[in-house]
Amino acid sequence: SGLACCYLAALATGQGQTANLGVLDGEHVLHVCVIEPNRPLRFTAATGSRDHTYCTGLGKLLMSRLDPSNISSCTPPEPFPAFTDNTITTLDQLSRELRRVARRGYALDDNERSIGLRCVAVPIELDGECLAAVSVSGPSGAFTPAQQGAFVELRTEVAGTLASTEALGTTLHSMNRPLRPAAARTPQPHTPQAPNGPYGA
Repeated sequence: SGLACCYLAALATGQGQTANLGVLDGEHVLHVCVIEPNRPLRFTAATGSRDHTYCTGLGKLLMSRLDPSNISSCTPPEPFPAFTDNTITTLDQLSRELRRVARRGYALDDNERSIGLRCVAVPIELDGECLAAVSVSGPSGAFTPAQQGAFVELRTEVAGTLASTEALGTTLHSMNRPLRPAAARTPQPHTPQAPNGPYGA
């Protein structure tokens, strides 16, 4: 969506990191829009490309909003391919991670897809349904705890703005229905302040 890319461009420029809008596409995340900053050291991805769910911030955020019984339809057979020593490779490990994501309201890829790369993702929600996720990705050194908190706050603001944009909401709704597994399309309201999510304690 060109409208989403305008907001992501401001996010990428302001943070100096790659901004990404993604949706679930079976076992993968579909990159709907990717905006890279004007700097030599940056995360690179192409709009329209796909990546794994279980080792990316976008994928883990989106899966954290699904019923636990639907998670296996969004991952490859176990053990999942490991890209680094930090990569999650089993459903049990992934379920524990998704519980953490659901509780805190954002997802982190901490050198799980590529060494030296971190990513933080937050949801885009409309009427209690997570339609997509927004992330910022970049060199691990740029994601200190203080900077990570600032990234989450800013991305949450951008995600809220995107969710309130009627045209984009309609577009994301139409994209989500054919892409997500049929069993995974039940809206999952998110209450990060609650101690238990759809995954339990």
